[in-house]
Amino acid sequence: NFTMRKRLLNTSLRRQSSRRVVSRCYSKDASQTIIHCPVIIVGGGPAGLSIANLMQKRCRSLRLTLLEPSAEHYYQPFFTNIGAGLHFNTKNFVRYQEDIIPLGVEWMQDSAEKFYPEKNMIETWRGKKITYDQLVIATGSRPDWSSVAGLRESLGKSNVCSLWDFSNINYTKQAIENMTKLSEHVGEKESEELPTIFIEHSLERDGGAGASRSIMYLADEIWKFKSRIEFYTQASKSFPVERREPVWDNINKKRYIHAHYNHTLLSVDHENQTIELVSEGQIVTKHFHFLHVSPKTRPVNAIFSSTLVDNTGFVEVDAKTLRHKRYKNIYSLGDCAATGVASSISAIEYQSATVVDQLVTGYFGGTPAVEYQGQTTFQVWTSSKKVAITECKNGTWPNSVLGPFFGPILQGRGMRINRFFMNTIFPILYWHGLIKGLWVGANSINDATKKWNRPLLIIWSWVKEILTSRKSSGSESSVTSAGGTSTVVEM
Repeated sequence: NFTMRKRLLNTSLRRQSSRRVVSRCYSKDASQTIIHCPVIIVGGGPAGLSIANLMQKRCRSLRLTLLEPSAEHYYQPFFTNIGAGLHFNTKNFVRYQEDIIPLGVEWMQDSAEKFYPEKNMIETWRGKKITYDQLVIATGSRPDWSSVAGLRESLGKSNVCSLWDFSNINYTKQAIENMTKLSEHVGEKESEELPTIFIEHSLERDGGAGASRSIMYLADEIWKFKSRIEFYTQASKSFPVERREPVWDNINKKRYIHAHYNHTLLSVDHENQTIELVSEGQIVTKHFHFLHVSPKTRPVNAIFSSTLVDNTGFVEVDAKTLRHKRYKNIYSLGDCAATGVASSISAIEYQSATVVDQLVTGYFGGTPAVEYQGQTTFQVWTSSKKVAITECKNGTWPNSVLGPFFGPILQGRGMRINRFFMNTIFPILYWHGLIKGLWVGANSINDATKKWNRPLLIIWSWVKEILTSRKSSGSESSVTSAGGTSTVVEM
C-alpha cells in the first residue's frame, strides 16, 4: 500500500509540474491581462480533449491552451441509464478534468465570454483577453429551454422531465415510477387511457436526441406496454436513413406508439398538465400525465451572439474541412458546428482527425490529406436488453464497421450484443481511446473487414444470380404452359 501511494503521489506531482494551470479561481478579476496563445482550444469536452491529445502527439513543440471551466467530465450516454434505472459501471461515468487533460497542455479554468474573430481575440468570464494564431471551438451545445414557454419552470413538477436537465436528471426515473404507481392504482383498463407524451426536437440535427427514443422505449417496457404513448417530433419521417424507416415504423406499430411528425412544441403548463403544439399552422392542445421533452439545442451564449454563426445559430464551417468559411484560422467540431450532420460522439471521432490535419497543415504549411465525410452513428435502446446501432454517412448508408455484407443485415436492429458494447466497450473507447487521441473512428476496422467480407459478397452475388435465373425460367415455363392450354381451347 505504501508503494502504491508513493507511486500515485509521484504521478500527481509529475502531472502538476508538466501541466501549467494558468487560472483556477472562479472570482472575476478587474485587471484585464492580455495573454497570447499560439493555439487555443475552447471547450474541454470529448471534442476539445481529443484535439488536444492528437495535437500533442503530432507536434509536441507547439504550445496548446485549453479553455474549460468545468472541474468534472461526464460520459453523457449514461444519462439514459440513470433516467431509466439501468445498471452501468459508475467508474466509467465521471472523471476529474485535471486527470484527463494531456500533459503539457495549459489548462485555463475559465469560460469564453466574447469572441472577436476580426482581432483574433477572446475575452473570458474573468476579464482576461486572449489573442491567438489558431482557434478551435468545441464548446458543444446547450438545451434551449427558452424556446418553449413554461418548460423551464415545469421541469421537475407534475411528471415533466428531461434527460437534458442534468441538474435534476434523477427526476426522470422518479417520474417513470410515479406513472407506474398511478397505472397500478387506477387499474389496467384505465391505465391505457392515461396519456404519456414524448417530445423530440429533431433526430436529423441532434444524434443525441436518440436518447428521447431510448427513454420512450425503456419507459414503455417498465410500464409493461400498457400505457398510451404519444410521440411528437419536428422531423418529417421516422428516421433520417431512408432504408431504416420501416424498421422504426414497425417497432412503433408493435408497441402501439402513436407517432406524429412535423409537430413543434410551443408551451408547457404543468399546473393544468397540458401542452400546445403547432403543425401546419394549426395549434393543438394535449393533456398529459407524463411528459418527457428533448428540447432544441444551441451553442453557448458567447458563440450564439457572435459573428461566428450562420443563420441556424451554429458555427459556420465547411462541412468537409471544418474550417470557418469566413475566418480561415478558426475551426469548429462537435455539437456547436454547422456540419449538417447529426451530432454524436462517433461523429467527433472522425471530425477530430480532420481538424488536427487541417490545423497542422494550416499552421506549419502543407496540403491537408483528411476530410470529414459526414460519418455519424445513431444508438437507441429498444429495450433494457437490446440496443439498435445505425451508422450513416451524410444521411445515407455507408460501409459499416461490420463490413458491406454483415453491416446492412445487422445494423439498425435491436440486438443483445449491442448492450454489451453500449455499457462496456464504448465507455472504454471513450476514456482510453477518443479522449486520449488513440481512436479516431473505425476507418482502420473498415479496411480490415472489407477483406473478409469480399468473399461473402461474391458468394451472395452468385446466389442472387441463381435465384433470379430460376425465377425467370419458372416464369417462362408457366407462360408456355398457359400458351399450350389456350391452343387446345382453340382447337
